[in-house]
Amino acid sequence: MDSTITKIYLRATVSVALLFSIITAFPYQRGEFDSRYLWVVRNSLTNKSDIDKMIEFATLNRFNNILVQVRGRGDAYYKSELVQKSNLINDKEFDPLAYVIPKAKEKGIRVHAWVNTYLLWSSRIMPIQENHILRTNPEWIDQKTNKKINILNEMKKFNGGKNGI
Repeated sequence: MDSTITKIYLRATVSVALLFSIITAFPYQRGEFDSRYLWVVRNSLTNKSDIDKMIEFATLNRFNNILVQVRGRGDAYYKSELVQKSNLINDKEFDPLAYVIPKAKEKGIRVHAWVNTYLLWSSRIMPIQENHILRTNPEWIDQKTNKKINILNEMKKFNGGKNGI
């Protein structure tokens, strides 16, 4: 080997050894992550049984945080004076968020709420609830998405610049 190739080989070897020593110097990088999150969409929060199964799944898979969607399409998965409860929740007295928090805490799991504030609807069919915000305050809808609904523009959302929102 000529000296140039030897120098390149030596530099590469030293670089790899240095990189390896830096990586192994930090023990947390070899172990588990401190925070392990499970992203829970709203249709998993419609009843106690589904929530119990989700908590069991999170526990078995060693998640220590869950991120639960408590606002989906202009509705709530918690008791609210401002927004109606989701029509997917059959028991209208049931508060999914109030149920999931102590259940998760029992297992050492922290609960974080995920709130879709502007997204109101994502279907060609209007919401069935008469008091859905899409029906009660149509003037709050972003007019750029308020044209004839088709597959490309079926998302309805608030216009954040409107008064009253």
